Amino acid sequence: MSDTPRDDCEPGYGFLPCSTNTGGALFLTVIYGALVKGATKLISDGSDYVVDSNVIPRNILGGLLLPLFGAMPAALLILCASVATSDVGPAAIGLMCGLPSALMLLWGAAVFVGRCEMHEGFAVNKLLRNPCDLAQTGVSTDPSTPGYAWYAMASVGCYLLVQTPAVFGATDLRPAYILGSVLSLLAAVLYLTYQVMGTEYARRNEESRRSRYFRYNIVRSLAYYSNRYGGILQPDGSLNTEAIHRIFARFDRDKNGLICREELAGMLLGMDFANPNDPQLLDAFIDTTFRQFDLESSAAAGGASGAANGGSATRGGGRMVQGAGALLRTSSAAAAAALPDGSGGPGQAEVPAAAAAAGTKAAVAASESVAIIADSSSGSAATHVAVDIAGAAGAAGAVPARAEGGVVSTSVLLGRAEPQATQGITEEMFVKVLQGWFAEKQKRFKEDFPHEEAPKQVRRAGTTAMWLLTKQAPEEYKERLLGGSGGRDLGTCPCEEDDAEEAELPSSGVSFTTATTQPTWPAWQSLSWGLVLVVGGALALGLAAVPFTLSLADLSRTSGMPLLVLAFLAGPLAACTVDAQAALQLAARRRSRAISMVFSQVYGGLTLQHTLCLGLLWSVMAARGAAWLYTPECALVALGVVALCALGANHRTIKTLWGLGAVALYPVLLLLLWALQYRRGGQSQLGA
Repeated sequence: MSDTPRDDCEPGYGFLPCSTNTGGALFLTVIYGALVKGATKLISDGSDYVVDSNVIPRNILGGLLLPLFGAMPAALLILCASVATSDVGPAAIGLMCGLPSALMLLWGAAVFVGRCEMHEGFAVNKLLRNPCDLAQTGVSTDPSTPGYAWYAMASVGCYLLVQTPAVFGATDLRPAYILGSVLSLLAAVLYLTYQVMGTEYARRNEESRRSRYFRYNIVRSLAYYSNRYGGILQPDGSLNTEAIHRIFARFDRDKNGLICREELAGMLLGMDFANPNDPQLLDAFIDTTFRQFDLESSAAAGGASGAANGGSATRGGGRMVQGAGALLRTSSAAAAAALPDGSGGPGQAEVPAAAAAAGTKAAVAASESVAIIADSSSGSAATHVAVDIAGAAGAAGAVPARAEGGVVSTSVLLGRAEPQATQGITEEMFVKVLQGWFAEKQKRFKEDFPHEEAPKQVRRAGTTAMWLLTKQAPEEYKERLLGGSGGRDLGTCPCEEDDAEEAELPSSGVSFTTATTQPTWPAWQSLSWGLVLVVGGALALGLAAVPFTLSLADLSRTSGMPLLVLAFLAGPLAACTVDAQAALQLAARRRSRAISMVFSQVYGGLTLQHTLCLGLLWSVMAARGAAWLYTPECALVALGVVALCALGANHRTIKTLWGLGAVALYPVLLLLLWALQYRRGGQSQLGA
């Protein structure tokens, strides 16, 4: 170490201050590093505005733009460091080693900050009674998160494109640089393309899977309910369509050949598919059922809807009925008044005075029927309460505000016009669609759940087909139907319960900032301002990166420390602290969704650093004809990345001790790199 002044410092852009002593060089490094950090903050804030605008499709935003915004500071720093100094290697390689090492440090720190107690191999959200227990605490991720670790681990192979010929003693590495640059940049393009296209495909596949599970459970309820009509299967194993016809007739309360929305509510309740105490979910079930029938009928009829206005009205200019659940709450409260004890019987309905006064069959046919059906678990008794409000009375200007028995009219309660009598599901389509759903479950249930197998006693009795039809599928669709951030995936630990406010974007494009930057701005204004901040931050970072790199070179000359080591330390401090702070705040929520977002960001950052950033570095090295002297340094960091990603790819639950091991990896790599630099005399690589 020496503080001897030197007169050969290089001012940035020919006029910015530089220093020929250690104190001055250190001061300028801090100043220029702060400018780099400020520029990084502008990019981060701009990306938040872009997210808040909700203008760009989420697959493009999360699969392309946010990963590029996240990789932009590292790419600009490495690019500027490779052209700023006379020797392209030390500063740029120091950044290429330091930035992945910092991400591994962030990975380990997130495990420690977000650790929770483990139960049956999974971390229990927000439960940490013994913070000092490092062996029985950890974090758990979503099922899709380990897949991103495989991508990060595979991206390390881009190093081999130049490392391999260098190890075998190749003297002219320019062809290897060019090939490595082209293939690495191509890998980055393919990765981002996959994120855009693959995540959209995965989203559609997820929606298809949830819809299929919904149909599976509808089939299950129908199979149980059909027992009162001779069972859903014939003795020869074929479907008992007569039972389906009788179920339709059972719930077609007004006998108009259609099941309307309120009659469908009665059917879902009567089959115990829905719970009358959860009217919001019941309303969502009705919407989904109509939509499913509409899709099936459109596919069967080549575009002609068989759910006569039922599904299309749901998707069109508003719901056919908004708030059927509220109606059910009111009707169930008046059920006792509608049917006195001992009066009536199953299937009978009280016709209100308003409908009777209309005195015509058309009035009764145009009426709406809400059937609240409460079956006991034994199925021995059932109470049917039907509330009929005559549509003809409304057409005559005499729509009553309250029907007999104190039950509020559906149209008055829901604040809408009386629907037409033709809105509903026809009997033909009801039978045809359900036949398809039963066939689908018989064919695909084993594909969706290959580990499910009928018990021995079921197989001996020859009732495997009935066992399969009555097998329940996971009810993942409930949270999605209620507007949540997503249901629980297959294989998710039973203790997972995610925050509704945490936004989810595909793959590595997860924004750490969950609060919106300016929620009151118009969408296009927010998008425009966000892009201005991103572009301005990128320009500012590019301008500040050159004097920052030169100040590091001056500090290396005056202090005797290897430039590679200084870049390894200072680069991440300037470029990564903004996102690292936000990531740790997110991990501190101690929820699996938050940890999955942090891990996805880390894996995505590693992937782009080993493809995009490495491709840019090799492009500059090919243009300048630089020698490759850094095989041991890059190999050390690459091995660390492979070890960490292998751990994350093969384990959804990461123990706290493993996270502390990742934290300890950073100083170990720093010491090894320093030792390698001193061994080869790295402190004199720039020359005196």
